[in-house]
Amino acid sequence: MFAALFTVLNKKLVAKHDTANITFYELSVGFLFISLILPFYLYAFPVESFIPSLPDTAYLLILAWFCTVWMYSLSMNALKKISPFTVNLCFNLEPLYSIILAFILFHENKLLHGGFYYGLGLILLSVVLQMLRVARQARHTPAH
Repeated sequence: MFAALFTVLNKKLVAKHDTANITFYELSVGFLFISLILPFYLYAFPVESFIPSLPDTAYLLILAWFCTVWMYSLSMNALKKISPFTVNLCFNLEPLYSIILAFILFHENKLLHGGFYYGLGLILLSVVLQMLRVARQARHTPAH
């Protein structure tokens, strides 16, 4: 519910403001919020080492940049042209990008069963059907 509300509100923001600024402020607020609750989380769930190794840091930065910041910026720009429903549908593919990268980089697909691939197929089918619906609707809508 909150993800849908977030996208609908962003649709209103992109009509008035620069998408790069919106992205910067929204991701900065998220970072600050997580930074504020991190000490409480670490108190409740202590860990031996908080700092990731250098290779893990590199992988985290790659995933953060390509699978979060870049995709989020693209979805904000897409809101200028398409509906929040379509953007939300496509934006929810972000975990799949991460899983595919884990397949490629770490060969972690050995742990997944047929249900995962069935679910992946349903998600991709829903995206394709929505895009076909939008394309058909655009053909029947007269140009302004």
